[in-house]
Amino acid sequence: RMLFEVEKLTEDQDLAGMAELWCILGVGWYRASDPDRAERLLLRAEELGSRDRWVREYLGRIYLEKMTRADPISFGSGDEEEREVLGGKAARYLESDGATSRLDSDLMRVYRLMPSRRYSEIITHCSAALKEHGSLERCEEFWMLSGLAHSALEDRESAIVAFQEALKIRPHWAWGHYMLSQAKWSTRHHGSRLPHLEEAIRIQPNFWLGYVWRAFLWIERKELEKAESDSQ
Repeated sequence: RMLFEVEKLTEDQDLAGMAELWCILGVGWYRASDPDRAERLLLRAEELGSRDRWVREYLGRIYLEKMTRADPISFGSGDEEEREVLGGKAARYLESDGATSRLDSDLMRVYRLMPSRRYSEIITHCSAALKEHGSLERCEEFWMLSGLAHSALEDRESAIVAFQEALKIRPHWAWGHYMLSQAKWSTRHHGSRLPHLEEAIRIQPNFWLGYVWRAFLWIERKELEKAESDSQ
């Protein structure tokens, strides 16, 4: 609610040209698990001439994350050209003006491996990065990438552990809750998927994948009115 109130300030002619305001809003919405809104706001900050490190860093992170979401339902078989474009955008922001830290570089390396489907190598890279950077903010992304790789190898128990570790670091993450629910599909944890989907939707009300998969669960439970509501 606070972010919506602050965003109203951009309607003020005297404030609308302040790149810092758009930057703060963009970072805020990213942390509130709405990367699409964050991207729009951060791009506006860039248009207004911002050279703030946060603009570059968070746009880079958004495009890295989008690389793994090009085809979120059947991970690993998305549009390779789109992934290349997103990777190029991420590199442009993260490498500009020496912005790339060792952690950024390690993250970019793993993200760029994802389309190759070298999942064992991805898991190894994530484990090494967590040993080196484990105490730093943003290590949830290594856990997330490790979980995605374990899921692709159908090692769902390890994937569940990885997604849980990611959420310990960043509990307010719609994508993390969604992926944890997906990892639990057709396992002994299947019955506990619903709370994760509901948490993803609570965090990010426009998270359409959450509604799609929650509708499937409602159908399984023969709660057809709820399923119809989610599918609209």
